[in-house]
Amino acid sequence: MKNQAGFTLIELLIVIAVIGILAVTLFPNLLAAQKRAYDVSALSCATTLVKAVSVYRIDHPETSVVPPLSSFYGTADAEETYGTNVCDGMALQDLSQPDHFKFEVRHPNGKKIYTVTENGLSIGS
Repeated sequence: MKNQAGFTLIELLIVIAVIGILAVTLFPNLLAAQKRAYDVSALSCATTLVKAVSVYRIDHPETSVVPPLSSFYGTADAEETYGTNVCDGMALQDLSQPDHFKFEVRHPNGKKIYTVTENGLSIGS
């Protein structure tokens, strides 16, 4: 009988165990990176909304009324004019009052909530 080169069952089990340990170690880190990516996407949308409100007020100096969210997001024309198409897929909430505006932005799969007001951008939970 010839000696055939190859891997023994023990060697294969050790390699599979090492790969399993690496996978268990890396998987939570990958999920955390994905959550951070969702939050960065929401931050990009919130930053765009801050700029959109500023541009809206420049475009409409005659009005001191708080602009509703629909003025610069939600229609193709508004999104093209103000660049708010980066907010597609975000959970946007208009919490404006008659004397000030407040928008909350979050990604449905993210953790953080970003709030846009006349004072700028703030980060929630």
